[in-house]
Amino acid sequence: MSDSPAIVPDAASRFFDNYLECLRKASIPEKQMRWYVKRVEAFIKAQNGLKIKTLSGDDIARYFETIGRQNRLPCWQFRQSIDAIRILYCDLLATPAAREVDWRFWLDSARELGAEHPTTARQLTPDELCYMKSRKAEGPVNRIRTTYQRTARAICK
Repeated sequence: MSDSPAIVPDAASRFFDNYLECLRKASIPEKQMRWYVKRVEAFIKAQNGLKIKTLSGDDIARYFETIGRQNRLPCWQFRQSIDAIRILYCDLLATPAAREVDWRFWLDSARELGAEHPTTARQLTPDELCYMKSRKAEGPVNRIRTTYQRTARAICK
């Protein structure tokens, strides 16, 4: 028998070993696993000492709202964060919060908006914005809008 003490992994190591196993089962590519772990670490850190097993679905949704409003994350990273936390709650922790979160809603909300979407206008150059406005002015929706506005004005007079 050896005189050296048995090496017992600490709770955090066991936690992340178990999480990595969940990632494997979810078919997350090996190259992405490191980033999933980083997303979960950021989530845990943002809880300011609260145990993640005690969080509610609303707590998780608030975290998604917070990181979603920080325009620092590209859409794919926001989506990766949601997926990382979904795997954490649905596959590893299996707490009631896993059933309280509308995961589909959050994953859908992480999609990138097209250039023609009104909320992306702040990212367009003036030339791009003029092009978008002129393109919309020629479309069928504009014809309906013009007709409706004329009808609405006639009714209101």
